[in-house]
Amino acid sequence: MLTALKPLYLDGQRPQRVSLDGPALRVDMEGAAPGRYPLRRLSRVVASGRVEWETPALVACLAAGIVVSFLDREGQLAGICMGARREGMGLYRLLEEFAYRPDWPRHYENWYDAMERRCILAVVRKMPVRPADLRPRTVRQACRETMRSLASGRVVDRVCGYLEAALAACAVRAARDAGITPGLLVDEATGHALLRDLGCLAAWRAQPLAYRVVRAHEDSLPPQRRVLAEIAEAHANACTRLTHELLGRLEQRISELCVDGGAA
Repeated sequence: MLTALKPLYLDGQRPQRVSLDGPALRVDMEGAAPGRYPLRRLSRVVASGRVEWETPALVACLAAGIVVSFLDREGQLAGICMGARREGMGLYRLLEEFAYRPDWPRHYENWYDAMERRCILAVVRKMPVRPADLRPRTVRQACRETMRSLASGRVVDRVCGYLEAALAACAVRAARDAGITPGLLVDEATGHALLRDLGCLAAWRAQPLAYRVVRAHEDSLPPQRRVLAEIAEAHANACTRLTHELLGRLEQRISELCVDGGAA
């Protein structure tokens, strides 16, 4: 019987060190027994706080297709690391062909803007916010202000940052499983990067989740990261479905361009 892959959340409130121990990650923390986590059982890793990585451990994760996301000391997403394996070549080849078009950034931006608008509208429907307009910055600020009326800025920032990072990592993992590699549909001039952008879109789902957490939180200290991790995991399947929906809509858009001849 196959064992379901599970995420690993490293909460560096106390310093931790991650090393490679054969086919597993070893996590050492002062005052606790070392933890050993077989790579074959991991879906992704979310590291926050004071977590020090040895290079072989990180490389082993990338080689195994395990997405590793990092949060900074303020609980905000600092970055995502992923390997370069190619899987699901059908979708990959379609997107690779799309990348050869000289005008792909324009079509891609239209897709991204439409998808972000859908995500924003979902947030507005689920939260008691009335932003002045639907620009991402305006809506995100309105969400923060609404939550800060219920809890301190420190609590809001930590909750939002953690949940955004967790859902972004989940989306990147789902996209990797669908065959998306780090270098696919990346344009430095426009700032486009498909894998990262999928994570950003999925992170919008964290706003209503964070609102529910903040509304129920009575302490002046941020909730334990274990609690936030459990909340994120409870919504991992929904995040995966969203990622596939986003890729499906991009695939549909590319197919439409092929049918109409791709007129600029």
